[in-house]
Amino acid sequence: MIQQRKLSKKGFASAGKSALLFEPESIVISKSGTIGRLGIIKDFMCGNRATINIKAKRKFADNKYIFYYLLKNQAEIEDMAVGSVQRNLYTSVLGAISLSLPPLPEQKAIAATLFCLDDKIELNNRINKTLEEMAQTIFKSWFVDFEPFLDGDFEDSELGRIPKGWRIRRFTEVTEVYGGGTPKTNIPSYWNGNIPFFTPKDCSNSFYVMDTEKTITLEGLQHCNSKLYPKNAVFVTARGTVGKICLAICNMAMNQSCYALIGSNGYSQYLIQQLTLNLVDKFKHKARYCSGR
Repeated sequence: MIQQRKLSKKGFASAGKSALLFEPESIVISKSGTIGRLGIIKDFMCGNRATINIKAKRKFADNKYIFYYLLKNQAEIEDMAVGSVQRNLYTSVLGAISLSLPPLPEQKAIAATLFCLDDKIELNNRINKTLEEMAQTIFKSWFVDFEPFLDGDFEDSELGRIPKGWRIRRFTEVTEVYGGGTPKTNIPSYWNGNIPFFTPKDCSNSFYVMDTEKTITLEGLQHCNSKLYPKNAVFVTARGTVGKICLAICNMAMNQSCYALIGSNGYSQYLIQQLTLNLVDKFKHKARYCSGR
């Protein structure tokens, strides 16, 4: 759940010039910290000096079109920030950007199409989240709580009581673990191809990784330590944000900050994913316990 902080009228007034009131449907962009993050606000909202408020001149431009134009050029906008200690995106620099503006009706049509697609993507993400929660619930019922087997016989094992006839296996007996690698970044022919290149940045809270920030060419794949991992490969982040898990939506390569898990001996990728989620959750719980948290 996203935590929202709200100001009272008295609190807003006491902030003086450091608090700004943004109007509904205006664009907000972060100018320091994580620079270039964009959003369209739906209601009146307070902002601080770390954000820039943008309102399209309705006579010339559609607000949503401007939003998508800026979103498309997000990386370039981030590069416009200056500063040695803390980088900042200045309003004057942002205001100097030249825009390619089709006629207003075309802007509105383009923006409406993109906005509709974003709504569908958001809906699909919510559906994926619900399906993921259902899968975790079913896995826990079968393989942690053994609910379908409670009327049967159980026996002792090194992991505790398990249904009679079940076997204990090491994780590496049911899955193959692979590493990745990155092609040399100074060779242009290795990059911007049609092979998605997975890194920890691409692992969101979705069941699947739908898209990657970077892509490589076949030549790039042939000159790095990554294989082309198949659809439904389980990716686990191992550096930076450690322990995030997702499934590949299509064939993908991967950098050295992750592991790819492929089920062996016919084990399903969905089972491997749930086993991995369960193991990572146990490790996180053990780490919190050992640190006294």
